[in-house]
Amino acid sequence: MRRKRVWLALALLGLAMCGCAKTPEQAVVREKSDRGIEGYQEATGDDTEDVTAADHGAAGNGDDAAGNAGGVADGTDNGSTTDKDMTDDDSTTDKNAANDSSSITDVDNDAQSDADTGAPAMVGLGMTEGNGENALAQKLQAPQIYKASVSSEDDAFSLVCDAWIDVPDVKKVPIYQVTQKEFSQELIDRVTAAFFGDAPVYDSDYLYGRTKQEIEADLNERKSYLASGKVLDYFTSIGFAPGLSEEEAYEILQGEIDGLEQSYQDAPDTLEKTPVSPALAADGDGSGHFSGYVETPDGSYLYRLKQYTSVPMEIVVQRIYPELDKKLIGSVRYYPVSEEEASDTDDAFADGNKTREEMEAETGITKADALQKADGYMEALGLADEFSCKNVQLARGTYNDFSSSDIQTVGYEWQLDYTRDIDGFPVTYEECLGGGLESMESTIEPWCYERICFIIGEDGLLQAEITNLYDVGERRMENVQMLPFPEIADIFEQMMRIQSAGNTYQNWVKYQVSSVTLGYMRIYDPNVDSHTGTLVPVWDFFGSTEAEAVYDGGTSVYRIPDNRISLLTVNAADGTNIDRSLGY
Repeated sequence: MRRKRVWLALALLGLAMCGCAKTPEQAVVREKSDRGIEGYQEATGDDTEDVTAADHGAAGNGDDAAGNAGGVADGTDNGSTTDKDMTDDDSTTDKNAANDSSSITDVDNDAQSDADTGAPAMVGLGMTEGNGENALAQKLQAPQIYKASVSSEDDAFSLVCDAWIDVPDVKKVPIYQVTQKEFSQELIDRVTAAFFGDAPVYDSDYLYGRTKQEIEADLNERKSYLASGKVLDYFTSIGFAPGLSEEEAYEILQGEIDGLEQSYQDAPDTLEKTPVSPALAADGDGSGHFSGYVETPDGSYLYRLKQYTSVPMEIVVQRIYPELDKKLIGSVRYYPVSEEEASDTDDAFADGNKTREEMEAETGITKADALQKADGYMEALGLADEFSCKNVQLARGTYNDFSSSDIQTVGYEWQLDYTRDIDGFPVTYEECLGGGLESMESTIEPWCYERICFIIGEDGLLQAEITNLYDVGERRMENVQMLPFPEIADIFEQMMRIQSAGNTYQNWVKYQVSSVTLGYMRIYDPNVDSHTGTLVPVWDFFGSTEAEAVYDGGTSVYRIPDNRISLLTVNAADGTNIDRSLGY
């Protein structure tokens, strides 16, 4: 049951935007423009001048005279009910209303804590306590709290928004071009020194190699089963799937013995460490790899470099757990722990009945100390001035125990995610890796996002991942004009309803929006250039999803918590929707 629950929950990620509400008859937003950013407008006048819905066509009135793709068609209610404080015509067209956030929505003047929103800790965004003091928030008519309630007549779709809004406190938002940074030897040397200092790096074959003595032990075990005639018992002992005939089992076991005997002839009596210099070995077709082993005073690490189609740069540093079997080296994976997971004893990863406080205590280190260690690595990498930590959350280390077909917990640690900041404006952290394809028949070359992530525990660094670093190029626009937030909110609410319509895999779906973030996202056109993109401002709506899924003739209710997975990403400049899995 536990394993089935995990797969169904994962499947719901793909269905999270689907439901059974009636499809609205009119379009909410235009199709993405072929002009790209050439369709954007440059903001004019004083940097702090308010931009109102009247400048773009008031939200919901279908007026798109300014030529922006975010114009919302009139008459799209279609049986849905909306209760939203910011839909008042007076509040969305009066420039003075931006200076009084209470005229736009219900605002809690006290700063809302992470515990109140249920969102992971967000740091480095430069938010003021009240959006009334934030020039950009005033300009975009963005309140401190976004409240809205939307549902279909049959309750097959519902959307509740009670969300803290993060708006960077800047006066201008430029548009930048970015390209893939070269995976150069200079960069590799800098990364190696940052994580390992002067410690020697050895060929990772040392980790996976086997001595004659180790192979002989395996041979003797298999031969004993063969000699006793209990070949089926051998496969039962290793958790092999049932259904083998005795003849099939004998043939497979004999094949394993033959292979081990050949390996025994070539195996050394002892394993020797071979020093190597980390560098990409070309595999052809633009791909390459390196795999090393490093011993430091803080522990031993697997060090991997990789380059392939959608990921031109991948750097992984992973702590080796000596108590685990060799076959599991590098196989420990870390997953965020949601706020509600600790009480869910039916969860496949659940560890008894531990409370969240107990899980955090098992990390053996405070959030602040973990952040300090991660910041130290960013300094050593020479990236501290370009990046800041945007997300700190509890993570669980797990591995698959193949002998029992079960998921084992290694321990609890802190996950720290860094994104780039440019001119005080951050790239939003979101869990999607990108690199998706529109169809299996697609021939485009995908490009995953830039990512930096650390796993820190009591013993220090447990894992670091650096992917697809960018080179920030020319500034293509000095200050892009953005749609006011009330119009973005209308687009979001109507698109959620549209995307929830007409799906047969769910009987009903409920969304709870807990936070909204304005930040950069990299978009690109893979049909033009697969390694050149543009940083554009986008709004991301984060929250949880609860749905009744239909599968194999049955139904089951599942909840996907808010773990920094955006429910919808809306381009702040033109109101179009962006598919984060595709990158456009």
